[in-house]
Amino acid sequence: MDYTERQLSEKNHYDKFYSLFRKEYTEKVNLDVVDRSAEKPYNAYWKIYDLLKNNDLSGKRILDCGCGAGEHSIRLAALGLNVYGVDISKMAIECARQRARNHGVEEQIIFSLNTLEKMPFDDKYFDFVFGIDVLHHVNIERAIPEIKRVLKDGGKGFFKEWKEFKLFDVVRNSKIGLMLVPKTNHMNGDPFFDNTPMEKKLTSNDILYIRNNFYHSDLYHFYILGRLSRVLQKTAVKEKLLMLDYRMMNILPFINRLAGEVIIVLYK
Repeated sequence: MDYTERQLSEKNHYDKFYSLFRKEYTEKVNLDVVDRSAEKPYNAYWKIYDLLKNNDLSGKRILDCGCGAGEHSIRLAALGLNVYGVDISKMAIECARQRARNHGVEEQIIFSLNTLEKMPFDDKYFDFVFGIDVLHHVNIERAIPEIKRVLKDGGKGFFKEWKEFKLFDVVRNSKIGLMLVPKTNHMNGDPFFDNTPMEKKLTSNDILYIRNNFYHSDLYHFYILGRLSRVLQKTAVKEKLLMLDYRMMNILPFINRLAGEVIIVLYK
């Protein structure tokens, strides 16, 4: 397979990542978000499942875009979906297959080594497409038409993504910002983040391009004060900040533009 410079960078990064953390990423997945042990509408990772579960899922096909080590593929299988997970990293796919075996859902999930910019699936093959923090790793103008191609008419796409807010990101990437909070990743000790060399948060234009490819879309915003958890690195504090963000944005929707995280629901 021929890779672009960006694809090769992503592939090499995640092959190394999953080689180093294979044990961690073949352990069983927490299924609380599926089992409904709590309600967390302020958490984007939980909210996207709420939105997905509002649909008839039984026996339907779903594409897990950038499936990584299969965390979300296994959760989607637990919801009764027939899951197809694709990722650019061979090591990620190996971890995902082992993880699925550990959960006893290997017959319900097909994992394959593919890029989102060019996939082997037939036109209109999937009832749903799904992706968590993947679109900011790919070429949007090549991946989105391909994602649309494999989605059935009447199908839906669900994506949770990091979003650029220029004022914050300019300060964050300044010399002072990097001095105060150096950029790190999981491979050098950061338990919260794993950044790749060529990833890029979605811009407003990226989001507009994605939405314009579909006849309708919904947008949900998250993560304003939640950014402080990046500095504090305390889960309990992050939870409270996300709850505060959720309340503020419900009361003052005009501050949505400050958000650093979005869920995009796409209708074909």
